[in-house]
This record gives sequence, structure tokens and C-alpha cells, in this order.
Amino acid sequence: MDKFTAYVEYNPNASYDDVAKAMQRSPKTIYRWCKKLGIHLTTPKADNQLGTTLPSTTKEDDVLDELDRIVDRIKRHRAHIQERIDELQNQIAAIESDLGRQ
Repeated sequence: MDKFTAYVEYNPNASYDDVAKAMQRSPKTIYRWCKKLGIHLTTPKADNQLGTTLPSTTKEDDVLDELDRIVDRIKRHRAHIQERIDELQNQIAAIESDLGRQ
């Protein structure tokens, strides 16, 4: 998702088709990601009615989407664990400091 948001940020006039090609995903997948993140892109060049020209997602797209969700979850867990490690290290440093004063 980081690669996706960075691409959209640096290509503000990109269409769903453009982003889909860059991300090697279907336009429908890009539409779902945008909807999830509250991002609005231009509609596909072929049609102004979003959804009319978007192909249904494939099993591969669904698997890739699920893997993206798993990676995001792992990153959140990793960040939480790192925060906890930092807290514990601070507690250890405080205890060592108190012991050094005695």
C-alpha cells in the first residue's frame, strides 16, 4: 500500500487505469483501494461511469489484496512490538540508573 499511496501522491492526475498498470493490478482493485483510503482518481479513459468498464477482479488480484492486508497487519504488529521494546528499554535504563545511585 505504501507504493500505491506514493504513486498516487506523485501522480495526482492519474486515472484508475494508469495506476492499475503501474501497480500491475486490475482497475477494480485500485478502485477498492482508493475507496478504502478515501482517494479519488479520475475515471477510466474508456468511460465516465466507474464500474462499467472495470473488469471483475481475478483470483490472483484477490490473493494479492489479501497478502497486502496481511503485510499491513504485520507492519502494525511490528510497530506495536517495537513501541513495547522501547518502553521496556526505558524502564530498564531507569532501574539501572536508580541502582547506580544507591
